[in-house]
Amino acid sequence: MKIDKDGARLLSIVVPTLNEELYLPYLLASLSKQTFKNLEVIVADAGSKDKTREIAQKWGAKIVNGGRPAKGRNNGAKEARGDSILFLDSDVVLPDFFIEKLLYLYRKRNFNVASCFIDPISDKKIDEAIFGLKNIYYTGMQVVKPQAPGLCIFIEKHLHLKINGFDETIEMNEDWDYINRAGKFGKFDFLRELKIFESTRRFERDGYTKVLMQKILAGTYINLFGNIKRDNSLFSYCFGDYPRKSVDLIKKRYKDFFD
Repeated sequence: MKIDKDGARLLSIVVPTLNEELYLPYLLASLSKQTFKNLEVIVADAGSKDKTREIAQKWGAKIVNGGRPAKGRNNGAKEARGDSILFLDSDVVLPDFFIEKLLYLYRKRNFNVASCFIDPISDKKIDEAIFGLKNIYYTGMQVVKPQAPGLCIFIEKHLHLKINGFDETIEMNEDWDYINRAGKFGKFDFLRELKIFESTRRFERDGYTKVLMQKILAGTYINLFGNIKRDNSLFSYCFGDYPRKSVDLIKKRYKDFFD
């Protein structure tokens, strides 16, 4: 990783956004509480109509124009000064020491791209069960066909450039394709020692049945036939437009962030 002017390693954080004024502050607050401090945060915004950009500026993030998640991540990566990038979604929260532990494992294991376990920001048993199954799936796929969720991907920038970033022609699960391609040129590791917390807002918006069926069908299609392109009429991905009530559990769990 590059050495910044203060002598410490620099890690670039890239976050695609669209109307994320409710969720983004919690991610940014969790980043500010990390023991590893030499971070640059790049918010790739897809034209938010709320206070997303204002909030990002307040927290010292650099703002670039984004689009759908793949385009936003690519645009953010173009501005990254660090030799490594951590792609995050705006509705995740990092636990204490997350980045310090991530970089420790990076030095110890010498991987080039990685992801980690995901825990729901929820008190519901069904959410814990669903996320547990997702973690089992990603762990099992590591040795078969590496896949990982885009909400948390660590990668060396040279590898991101080598594979030409995220494929912006893919309708959904472009993160799976990204990890699979990166794994062909570098070492992929699924970090069981680390976990990141994610909201359950998609379940709140679309309902459990619809979300689970879409994930199962999409996963089956991808593993059998390949990527779901933007012109595929069978699947569609809705970016943004999440219900406001989904942030309530985050506010409850992390109420001390802004005391």
